[in-house]
Amino acid sequence: PWEAASQLRQRDRLRQALLRHFQSAGLLSGAAADEQQVLQAALAMLARSRAPVMLVNLEDLWLETQPQNTPGTFAERPNWRRKAKYAFEEFVQLPQVQSLLSALDRHRAENPRAVEYNSG
Repeated sequence: PWEAASQLRQRDRLRQALLRHFQSAGLLSGAAADEQQVLQAALAMLARSRAPVMLVNLEDLWLETQPQNTPGTFAERPNWRRKAKYAFEEFVQLPQVQSLLSALDRHRAENPRAVEYNSG
């Protein structure tokens, strides 16, 4: 029990540090941010990074809470079988998904990355 409480305190400290970092970088305003704002800040930070490639889990864009894979289960929750909440034709129409993808596109286009992808 004390280990669980310790882990929860550590997670809270990390969460608060991340929020402060987003605020100091101008990616998040105000101390009380909702999940959508935090996701937007995290994706903006990644999009502005020097990484030549950026991957985003589509289900994160609509704040999915159910995992595709639940380690340690077999018969109770067969892994990798849960269908996505939205079909492609549906999720591309979701306003929050359109907004996040547009912001990612804008941040990546504005970012003069020092590391360029070289296929040759």
